[in-house]
This record gives sequence, C-alpha cells and structure tokens, in this order.
Amino acid sequence: MKNVLVYFTILSGIFTTAQGQSVINAYAKVTNVSGANLSLSNVNETYATFEAGEKVLIMQMQDNVIGSNTGNNANFGNISTIGSAGLYEEATIQSVTESAGTPTSVILTSSLTNSYVVGTNSSIQIISFPEYVNYTTSANLTALPWNGNVGGVFAIDVNNTLTLANNISVNAQGFTGGLPNPTGDGTGCDAATYITNSNSYARKGESIYKVTSTNYRAARGKVANGGGGGNFHNAGGGGGGNYTTGGAGGPGWDGSTGGCTPTSGGLGGLDLSSYINASRVFLGGGGGGGQQNNGASLTGGAGGGIIIIRASTVQTNGGCGGLSITANGASKGLTGNDGGAGAGAGGSIVFQVNNWSLSCAVATEAKGGNGSSVNDGNTHGGGGGGGKGVIIFSGTVPATNFSTSNAQGTGGANGTNGGAGTAVAGGTTPSSATADADGVMESSSGVLPVELLNWNGKEVDNQVLLTWTTAAEKNNHYFTIERSSDAKNWEVFEIVEGAGTTDRKMYYDLMDEEPMPSTNYYRLSQTDYDGTTEVFEIVSVKLDLFATNLLLYPNPSNGLFKIKLPDVLLEADYAIQMFDVNGRAVEANVSQEWGEVVVDATSLSTGYYFVKVAVGSYIQNIKVIID
Repeated sequence: MKNVLVYFTILSGIFTTAQGQSVINAYAKVTNVSGANLSLSNVNETYATFEAGEKVLIMQMQDNVIGSNTGNNANFGNISTIGSAGLYEEATIQSVTESAGTPTSVILTSSLTNSYVVGTNSSIQIISFPEYVNYTTSANLTALPWNGNVGGVFAIDVNNTLTLANNISVNAQGFTGGLPNPTGDGTGCDAATYITNSNSYARKGESIYKVTSTNYRAARGKVANGGGGGNFHNAGGGGGGNYTTGGAGGPGWDGSTGGCTPTSGGLGGLDLSSYINASRVFLGGGGGGGQQNNGASLTGGAGGGIIIIRASTVQTNGGCGGLSITANGASKGLTGNDGGAGAGAGGSIVFQVNNWSLSCAVATEAKGGNGSSVNDGNTHGGGGGGGKGVIIFSGTVPATNFSTSNAQGTGGANGTNGGAGTAVAGGTTPSSATADADGVMESSSGVLPVELLNWNGKEVDNQVLLTWTTAAEKNNHYFTIERSSDAKNWEVFEIVEGAGTTDRKMYYDLMDEEPMPSTNYYRLSQTDYDGTTEVFEIVSVKLDLFATNLLLYPNPSNGLFKIKLPDVLLEADYAIQMFDVNGRAVEANVSQEWGEVVVDATSLSTGYYFVKVAVGSYIQNIKVIID
C-alpha cells in the first residue's frame, strides 16, 4: 500500500456562468432526428453553449395537430390529433460538431424515448439544461423569447439547493400574437371568412400548429390554441388559449349600438387541458390581431413561456421582500376607432422539487392577459381575453409562503358607449372533466428523470460493472436486473433491494463477473411495494478483451470513490496528476489496493473536479462530481 498525492480542479465556479446574467440557456432548432443524432440550425449560444457531457432538453414546440381541419368554416384549426406537440425529455450530449464555432449537430448518449416530428407544420428545439450543485440567483432570470424557431423556455437543474433571491419571469415569451391587417379596407360585416390570404383581415395568433400556408394566416378562425384575427369591419382579435380557451374578439362596427350580428370577431384559441401533464406542456397561445382601417389597432398579445425548475430544495433567505415566478400572457392596451387585439394565454410552469423552505412570500402566476379595449364612442370590437396557463407540481407542494394565480384575462371593451359591451374573457373552466379547475395540478408523470438519474454499464477487466443513481424514491421495494444476449430473450440476473421512500440521492452498483464473450444486454426495472413495476431502458456492453479504459465509480459521489486500474496498467509506471486551472492543488487521502485507487475526498467542498491518469503515452481524463 502506498500513499499518492492527488490534485483536483474545482470547476463549480467556472460552470456557474449565469451569475449576473438574465438568461442561462442555449437554444437551437432541431432539423433532423436520426437515432441519437440531431441536426441543428438557428443556434443561439449568446448566454450558454452546447457542450459534450452536459444535459439538454428536447422539446416538440409545434406539430401538425389540425390534420384535415383546414376548411373555411368554424372547424378550421380544431385539433385532429395532438401528435408529439408539447412532449419533452432530458438527454445528455456525447459530442458536438461545429462549423466556424457554431454547432451544426450533436450526438446524444442514447436515442430519444419520445417520437419527435420534423415537418412543414412542426418544430423541435434543443435547450441546454444547466446543472448546478447549489445555485443562488443574483439577477432576475428569464428566457430568450420564442421567435418561431427557438426560445420561450427557461430550465434549470440544481442537485441540492436552489436559493431564490430574484424573480424568474417568462411573461409574454411564448407564441407570438397576430398582426393587424396591413391594408385598411373592407366594409360591412363579415362573419363567414375563417381563413384567407387577403390583407383586409387581421392575422391569427401563433400556436402549436406551425402555419406555413399563406392561405391560413388571416381571418377569424382560430388555429389550435392561437386566437383568430378580426374580420372587417373593425372586429377584435381572439385571445390565445392554453389550459383554458381564449375569449372571442368583439363583434365589429356596423354603425349600430350592438355592432355586427353575427359577430365578425376572431375566435378564441383552443383549450389544451386534456393533453397537459408533467410530460407535455405548451407555450401560451398568441392573441389575434384587431382589424383596422385607421391604423389604430395593435398586434395580438404573446402567450406566456415555459419554466422548468428541478431541485432537491428550493429556499429563500429571510427578508427578501417577496418574489415571483411568472409565465403570464401579454395584455394589450387601448386602441382607437379600430378593432382591439386579443391577449396572450398564460404559459406553463413545472416544479420538480422535493423540499421547500420559503422564509418570504413567493407568488407563482400563469395568467391570461387582458384584451385590448376600444377607446371610441361607437361600438367596434374589443380584444378577447387570454386563457389560463398551468402550474404543475410533480414533487411536493409548498405549504407556506407560496401563492398561485392562473386567472383568465378579461375581454376588452367594444367601445366607450354604455351599450357597447365587451369582448369575451378567457375561459374559466378547462374542457377536460378530470382537469383541475384552477390550473394548478399535481402530476406524478414526467419524462425528466426525477427518480432515475442514470443507468450505465461498462467493461472492467473483462467483467461488466452496472451502475445507476436515483434522485428520489417512493415506495421502492426492489430493482430487477435482467440479462440477454439478443435483447429479446431475458433472464433475471440479480435483484437489488430498493431504498423504500427517500429524497436523498442513492447510488447502486453491481458487477457481472462472468459476462458473455460478446455483446451483453441489461434491462433494469423497479417494483413498488404494491407490485407496480416500471421498466427502464436497455443498456448494452460489448466485451473487449483488450480494453484499457479506466473506471471511476461511483460518479457523482459524496467524495469517496474508486479508480479501477486494469492489470495491464498496473504492470507499467503510471502517474496520477490533478490540475487546478488557477494553479491551486487540493489534497485528498488516496491509497492503492488490489488494482484500485481508493480516493477519500469527503473533506472537499461540493463541485466539479477532474483527475488525469497517465501510463506512458496512454492518458485518460475523468471528470468527478462531488455532491
């Protein structure tokens, strides 16, 4: 046995790049999905970058949800099938290919679980998912606004404690509102046109269906959760929808006190409540533009964006004076003697938090915006109110110092005379009979790995080491590990006792000492005390008799880990060197025993480190996370 001096690099400060910044995510449009390979365009790395070894979210923002509902009638824009819209999941980047410093493609460590669609009426984006050991905000945080290809999503992953000292807001960062019509003509009342390319009709708000046909862009028909534009003459735009419907725009001007009958106002965006859960969320729908002939109308309000917060604990420090986490739709102001603009719907907020410790009030909102009011004595058309957004808890719900508000937006006044009335407010009640009426829901579903963080297999000295880590377990009785030579015929290899119920991170490892001399397939499943079983993905390990890769495990760890050295390396002179990019060295207790280096770094603070092992010309660098 001998002692070895080990040096580590502390990377926690380096990786916390969000200090002083308002945006912490990188974004890119996914133009092709082939297994684990993603092709990219429209890359935005202004505030963060895509790097190998780091986490990302893949999210289907839009899909061809309306199918054949494309006729010029009130059914235009109805949902035929939700497809993949709103689905998202976590992945890890294995490698990044760049051109002139800009990523053009990434390879993930494994193929995606969900099916994603790249098509004319669909859009997918990849979003960096920054991971911190602990994180304290130092500025108000937000997202890049959705621009038709990327943005609209704020996401953060904190292994231990997220300390809130500032606000998080994606207000009006969602689907954009429709423009008012560019040509101020059209007379009389037109309630019969739902789609058109005419410049006399205001544009529809953006939605989960990507409109690419110019024939669909204008007039009063909604398009999925996007509000319809106002028809002539001077009708209001419809409000965007999300958890509830958007309100219809006001009727339009015909010289009477009550306005156009039947109404020429834009229809409100659709309610998506029957599809929403922790695995599928949406940007708030954009409001429709108001119809104009005097240049006084406004663009429809943008919907609220998406916030995803995953943390073991969220806390506030005393005396913070009140904080907010908001994904509200945009309200629209007064318009003159033209049609008012529809408001944006509230967005979506997902909390995957095990513990809350709030010493001051935190207000969480996903409200619909208020529609535009007409500041004229004659009846025109106010803008429809935005529908409610949604707040989802897939962990615990805070008991104190926490409030939620998902109010729908109000419809704007059709005019200032006493009989003008108002446009329709956003919906108060979701269409789904099983949906929570207030837009605050608890959902145990979710593709983000709140329980299982990783599941891996590696060859070690002609054996296979299987490792997996859970972030939290609830009623977990045991794990079953199965083995196969063809990924079709399985046999039980081992059963490992679970941790029951815990919110602590748990590490598991299992060695297959006699693997098959080719490719070995392993399948992991988890069984609750009530017998419910969840099956995870398959990992494969190809046995390579001449492999010399090192293995450090467990990783992440609490500071106590081992470095497995193959026999071929033990017979040569080797050196372990650790480097601090700032020139600092950190000593840990290290010993060598039976071909393994045992490192006790439990005295070090949490963070990122790396170790470099050199044997002749053979060099391997291993990143270590201590949490």
